[in-house]
Amino acid sequence: MKEIKIRFHHINTGYCQEFWEIFPEGKQKQPCFIIRDTSGPGGSWRIASGEFFEPGFEVSEEVTLILCNHAWEEHLRVGNDKGRFPIGFPTLQEACRKAWNDFPCKPARLLDLPDFWWWFAPHIPQGLPSWEQDNWRDNNRRIVKREILSRFDFCSDEMTIVRITERHTECGLTWRKYFADWAEEDRSSSYVWFFGYEVGNDSRV
Repeated sequence: MKEIKIRFHHINTGYCQEFWEIFPEGKQKQPCFIIRDTSGPGGSWRIASGEFFEPGFEVSEEVTLILCNHAWEEHLRVGNDKGRFPIGFPTLQEACRKAWNDFPCKPARLLDLPDFWWWFAPHIPQGLPSWEQDNWRDNNRRIVKREILSRFDFCSDEMTIVRITERHTECGLTWRKYFADWAEEDRSSSYVWFFGYEVGNDSRV
């Protein structure tokens, strides 16, 4: 049976897809990917094909996928054969949600982005054109504090739950946002999975 080593690369949440990079062999220069379709239970694995890495044919049930951490060290073996692999490996979304649900000190309520904008709207100066309102709201903020609240694991790679406190430099409003990110600085991005904004009546300081 064929074995393929893969490691997590990135997620496309809008299309319920995880992209896993195939271990490069020989003189291979361009990365190749296997896509996990996470729209169904357990997910199914497909070959990414074409210039834009669209999901192609399903990985054969005879193939064993060796899930590795970022250093290409083996963590788990999975595949499309549910007889050999009856228990699915959690998706990144599932791992982040479980870590959040297990976190004991989370806020009682968080806002998504549209509700956060609605909460902020009364503090925008009147009379500004819509595009200037967006710029005024989004471009006048600074980070007050960054905190790592918890750590958890995804495919043997460490992840963190992060809280960032931000303050608007013009109106003085302060809020917190919570998200999951990779623990390693070289992989850290704006966020891997966003949980929401925490606001309250005491947010003006």
